[in-house]
Amino acid sequence: MLFKKAVSLIMLILLSICILTFTLSIQPTEAQEPSSEVEPVVEFLDFNNGTRQMIIDYENGTRDYVTETFIKKTARFLIPEDNTSQSLPINLPTSLEESTEYLNSTETITMEQEMLLGFTYTIVKERYTLVDIWVLTAYARAGIDVDIRFGLRLPINVTIEYPEQMTVGNNYTFYAKLTPIDKPSFNEFLFVFKAYVWVDAGIWVPFRWITYSATYGPNIDLSRSFQTPLGSGAEAPLPGINIKIFDSAWVIEFSLLKVFLTIEPAFGSEKITAKAGSLGDARVVEGADLTWSEPDQRLNFTVNAGDYDNATDYAKISLSDFRYYFTIFKLHVGLLFDFDSWIDWLTGDPSIRVATLDMSWIIQKLGSPYLPVHPGYPKGVEVTIYVERYIPPPEKIEPRDVAILYGMMHPEIIYKGQTLNITISIKNFGNVTEDINVTVYLDTMSIEIRSVIEFEPSQEITLMFLLNTSDWSLGNHTIWAEASTVPNEIDPTNNVYVLGTVQILAFTPLSVSISPATAFITIGQFVAFTSNVNGGVQPYSYQWYLNENPITGGTLPVWTFMPTTIGNYTVCLVVSDNLSNTVESNKASISVAPQLSVQITPMDTSTFVGRSVTFTSTASGGYKPYSYQWYLNGNPVSGATSNTWTFTPTTSGIFYIYLKIIDAKGNTAQSETARVVVYTVPVGGYSISLINNYAKAEPIIPYFTAMTIILISFTIIRCKTVKKMKRLR
Repeated sequence: MLFKKAVSLIMLILLSICILTFTLSIQPTEAQEPSSEVEPVVEFLDFNNGTRQMIIDYENGTRDYVTETFIKKTARFLIPEDNTSQSLPINLPTSLEESTEYLNSTETITMEQEMLLGFTYTIVKERYTLVDIWVLTAYARAGIDVDIRFGLRLPINVTIEYPEQMTVGNNYTFYAKLTPIDKPSFNEFLFVFKAYVWVDAGIWVPFRWITYSATYGPNIDLSRSFQTPLGSGAEAPLPGINIKIFDSAWVIEFSLLKVFLTIEPAFGSEKITAKAGSLGDARVVEGADLTWSEPDQRLNFTVNAGDYDNATDYAKISLSDFRYYFTIFKLHVGLLFDFDSWIDWLTGDPSIRVATLDMSWIIQKLGSPYLPVHPGYPKGVEVTIYVERYIPPPEKIEPRDVAILYGMMHPEIIYKGQTLNITISIKNFGNVTEDINVTVYLDTMSIEIRSVIEFEPSQEITLMFLLNTSDWSLGNHTIWAEASTVPNEIDPTNNVYVLGTVQILAFTPLSVSISPATAFITIGQFVAFTSNVNGGVQPYSYQWYLNENPITGGTLPVWTFMPTTIGNYTVCLVVSDNLSNTVESNKASISVAPQLSVQITPMDTSTFVGRSVTFTSTASGGYKPYSYQWYLNGNPVSGATSNTWTFTPTTSGIFYIYLKIIDAKGNTAQSETARVVVYTVPVGGYSISLINNYAKAEPIIPYFTAMTIILISFTIIRCKTVKKMKRLR
């Protein structure tokens, strides 16, 4: 089934190429000749600074002198999709009127115009009757409407850069470039096959017909539309069209695995051509045939201004006969694996090209078919340029003109009361030293005026304004500047410059708090303070204080306090905002005590099993009261929670004892570890002092004497007992 779909799609593309041959006879219509306005015979005087003078001779002894400037022509024409024609209006001053705009030696103008290359070919668009029944005064008809069409449309944007004006006897370079544009309703290869069912019935009742008509559907719709690769990042000529013809997905280890079978017909071109032409007072002398063969390629052609027609003062330069040639047709069939989740992170989306079928020979057999400009769209692009004549000036004219070149303001979002910075640059384009005023406006209200005295010709000055916004209302305001006009100024329109919109926000009072508010530490510990600042106008500046004295280097939002002496301290933070508002934080109190420590005694002793050893402790520093815990061989001793502890061993060995204490603020300290050696009690007896830590021999003579007497007595009694027993026998 998939193979049949693929074959059907390939045959559809081949059929569309054949239909392109019908377009070979379609040629763009020739551009209409512009209407020329015949002006009176005049002499032109040019002073090479944008100012000209026309001398009108009425051949009756009377002459008129008219100072004239020429209107700049900057145009950008985007043709609406539903518009079928668009003309380029040209407004040039006549020899008897003055222009109101001063020409500031602009070198080039850029004009853009959208065009649509393509065709739409209708095969069938008919209504067919399948049922037609008449019964007396009633009838019924039914049938189908069939709509079958092919189309290929490629929108492009034609850009022309051309000089603002030309003078007789000089050559000028024009640049043209094509850029693909994204118009979803037009940039497609289109096949339409739709069928609708229609019904038409009626019955005659006295004096009138009752009818019913309806169309249903489409009941059959086999239309296909493939977007061409235009829009952002696209290329012209086109590299090809990617068409997905199969899509499947499986779940593998909690990750969605998608497999696409795609076909990439390189249904594109290696060139787009156009012809450059001219009418009026100029001729195209070089590069009349333009060919674009690379994306974003800029082509140039040369135009000579030769005053070919004295009745006109303009030249119309046109680009027409655009053709998109089809020179490539290859079918690339491949597999594209679109992984999701962690698989895509590891592997990306790999693709494998399975086969390539080069069918470009079909296009060659057709004789290089091409797409002309689509019917209903402009056949070309036209620009009109003023062509002027030079005659040596008989006298000098002093033009007067001042202008604001540019302006900047900062910031664009500002709090009420903050200073708005404005920079304005002005220039004297005339030949006369001027005295002017530069006024800055808030909407329609003048807020500051600056005088510029002895503003010399060609001089450029930058003015700085610092505006206080305390009295300004909240919201958005337009800031603009105006330079005062001078007598007989050539172009007063460039005396006004709109800097933009400034947003005034409400001011929130500055506040600051620090934490922690209290702390109890000992020597060797530290406290890390943090701050929370609200309101005011950023940026903020910080200064920490210890006992009312500024801390050197304490100029950050955070500060760490590590005391070296005991005592009580206060800490606070002073913050200033960008408007010099200052606020002091809450005062934090810190108590610093000596470092907590504890010692125990004895530290090294010995004893016998069953004999006790009493340990005592001495604690200092920290915060009283203390809590105690004695440890034996690393394990806490149950109930041993006082400052003394008595150890009574039950077995011999070496034991280790230490004490941990905790003060009232949670600080801890641990003593050094004491060592206790425990011995088994020996026969005959002797003792080891646990206090003096050395052995002392007890007097044993009395013990031996007593034992000797007892032994002799026991022997005498036994001997007498034995003699009595023998007598009895």
